[in-house]
Parts: sequence; C-alpha cells; structure tokens
Amino acid sequence: MATRAFRFALQRVLDVRQVVERRVQTELASLETALERWRQERASLERRVEQSQDALRAAQQGEPDLVEQQLQRAHIRRLDQLIHAADAEIRLHMARIEAKRAELIQAATDRRVMERLRDRAYDAWVAEHLRREQIRLDEVGVQGFFRARNSPADPAPREGTF
Repeated sequence: MATRAFRFALQRVLDVRQVVERRVQTELASLETALERWRQERASLERRVEQSQDALRAAQQGEPDLVEQQLQRAHIRRLDQLIHAADAEIRLHMARIEAKRAELIQAATDRRVMERLRDRAYDAWVAEHLRREQIRLDEVGVQGFFRARNSPADPAPREGTF
C-alpha cells in the first residue's frame, strides 16, 4: 500500500495570505520611502529659509533697498507656506503608515493562523500514518504467530544428519 504525500487542504488560502502580506509589506515600504522624501524636502526648505533670512539680514545691513527686502520677506513667507504643506504631507504619510502597519499586523496574523493549521494538519497526518503503519505491523505479527502455531512441529532430526 503506497503512502501518499501530505497535502494541506487549505494551501491555496495560505498562499493567498502570504501574497497579501508581501503586498502590504511592499506598500508600507513605499509609504516609508515617501515619508523620508518629504522629511528631506522639509529639511531642504528649512535650509533655504535660513539662507534667505541671512540674505535679508545682509540686505538690511547695507544700503537699504526696500524692494529687495520686500522680495526676501515674500520669499521667506512662501518657503514657510511650503514648510507647512510639507508638515501636512508628513502627518498624512505618518497616519497612512500607521494604518498600513496595522494592516500588516493583521495580514501576518492571518498567515500565521493558516500556518498553525497546516502544522496541526501535518501532525495529524503523521500520527495517522504511524497508526496505520503500526496496524500493518501488528497484522504481520499476528499472521506470523498463527502461522507458527498452526504449522506442524519440526520433525525430529534423523540419525546421521546434522
């Protein structure tokens, strides 16, 4: 009697859950990359504000050019608006990342549940396989016992033979 290999009945479900988990991981990585870009953009804007403020102070120290000073102040205000917009994007991405992390935790939990079911099914399959093998061995032993019991006793050795 040939032993068939273990086959998990819900393997397709497990496969789908693994794919979902990998997709969510990829999406989370993408969101984290975007968040890092926005943080870098904000840092760049802050450096530009500092440079513009330095230029404004320098313009105030020399001959007063009111038009140049007004342009510098307008430029600084615009950079501040861009910083506030970057802050809003950073907060938005952080909220999305938190939601995606929760989704990833759920996907990983769902996958682990299926893996535990697979492991339990495998353990049950092994136990059943061993039980059937033990039954076969017991049958062979019983048959051997009855054969030995029902067979005539060995004849006595003849004289002159070894």
